[in-house]
Amino acid sequence: MELRSLKTWSRYLPLVQRIINATPHAATMVAPSRLLFGSAVDTDRQLLKPISSERRSVTVEDYVQELIQAQESLIAASQDHQDKVIEERLSQSAENPTEYAAGDYVVVSYPDRPPSKLAPRWRGPLIIADRVGSDMYQCQDLVTHRFTDFHVSRLKKYNMDMTPNPVEVAQVDNDEWKVEQIVDHKGLTKKAVRFRVRWEGFEPTDDTWLPYSECRDLEALDVYLAAHPELRL
Repeated sequence: MELRSLKTWSRYLPLVQRIINATPHAATMVAPSRLLFGSAVDTDRQLLKPISSERRSVTVEDYVQELIQAQESLIAASQDHQDKVIEERLSQSAENPTEYAAGDYVVVSYPDRPPSKLAPRWRGPLIIADRVGSDMYQCQDLVTHRFTDFHVSRLKKYNMDMTPNPVEVAQVDNDEWKVEQIVDHKGLTKKAVRFRVRWEGFEPTDDTWLPYSECRDLEALDVYLAAHPELRL
C-alpha cells in the first residue's frame, strides 16, 4: 500500500470489500454476493464509469422471477463445481483401505441415498466384528448392537480423532439419546406400566414417560427392576 493510503485507508475499505464480494471464488466459480443474493445485489455502483441513461422497462413480477431463476442457476452451478473440487481432492488423498481388522471403526454408505435431507451421507461409525468371505464384513451398530454384513466397497475408515466417543456420533443415525436412568414408574402390569426416563445430558424437566415395550431392552430398566421387586414384569 502506498504511504498516502495509510491515513485514508478507511476511504478505500469499501472498495476493497466490494472487490472481494464481487470476485468469483476459486472453489465455487461464483462471486460471494451473487451466490447469496443472485442478481438482487448489483456490486457495480458505476464508481469507475458513467451510468447509462438507457433503462429497460420490465414488470416487477418478471424481474423477481428472473432473479430467482438466476440465483437457482448460480447455486446449482456452484454446488456442481464444489463437488468436482471435493472429488479431485479426495482422489489425491491416500487411498481408503480395502481390508479391515476386527475392532476397526468404519462408516458405511447408504445403498441409494440418506434417509432424509438432513441425514449425514455416511452411516455410523460401526465396529468391524468379523470378515465374511473375501469382500464382505460383519459390522456391529454401536447403538442397537445389531450385526449387519456390508460389501467392502461401501465401507470407509472412520477417523477416531474426530470425536472421543464414537457412540455419540452413531446415535445421530438412530435419532436416539442415551438413557441415564429410570427414576419413577406408575402402573403395575406390562400393559399399564409407564416408566419415567431421564436422558443423559438433559434436565429432569426433559424426562419422558415411556411404556414397557420401549424400555424392556434398556440396561437402566434392569437396574430399576432390581430395586423395585414389586414390579414383576
